[in-house]
Amino acid sequence: METATVINTETENCTEDVKPTANTPTRPKLTESIWFWGYLFSTAALIILFVMQSKISSRQNNEQRNFQARQQTYENVTRPDNPTNVTQKTVHTVTTTPLFVILGITFSVSWIMLCRQRFFKLNKTVIEPTSSSTCLPN
Repeated sequence: METATVINTETENCTEDVKPTANTPTRPKLTESIWFWGYLFSTAALIILFVMQSKISSRQNNEQRNFQARQQTYENVTRPDNPTNVTQKTVHTVTTTPLFVILGITFSVSWIMLCRQRFFKLNKTVIEPTSSSTCLPN
């Protein structure tokens, strides 16, 4: 039996310094992930909210006091025969707790998803041959 030799014209012109290479799987950049930006902005918002909490609280106290004073003045004008207690304890109607909860949840979910995406996910990258992979050294 005779064996036929097939000559590939693509590999005929190859030099020895050309090595076949497959596409190496590369990870996407960290900044291309939506979870990174959610994590970054929620972290910054939590830090700012924590630092500014005393200022927000004092401003809310002033707003609450002004509102109660306006309400008291309106009641005195409309019903002068009804004496009310002016020195009532102010109760915060608006607090920063919902902001802390929402930002905390956003922070946690973003962090978990970012870690899952970057460290715990198996890369299912398809390696496709390039045009240089047909040039095999002898």
